[in-house]
Amino acid sequence: MKNTKKNQPNTKGSRDTGAVPSVKFKKKSAVSHKAARAQVRKRPVAGPSPPRFEREVTHLEIATRAYFIYVNEGRPSGEEMRHWLEAESQLRGE
Repeated sequence: MKNTKKNQPNTKGSRDTGAVPSVKFKKKSAVSHKAARAQVRKRPVAGPSPPRFEREVTHLEIATRAYFIYVNEGRPSGEEMRHWLEAESQLRGE
């Protein structure tokens, strides 16, 4: 009686190294890179920016900033107007 093995692949003469088959990737051509760069250059240049909306600085904001200037300078007397004007210029970005 013959000893037959069913449902088993023929392994005679083959070696299983477990190596992953090599895959070749297509290199990107320099032409496509140049074309992509050309498209980037074709983007429209932004025009002049719209005018800035400057909100009005409130009395409370100026008073608060002037108070902090006053405190940081050691609470000198008689400098209220200078503190107020400095607070205004800081808040208005002048």
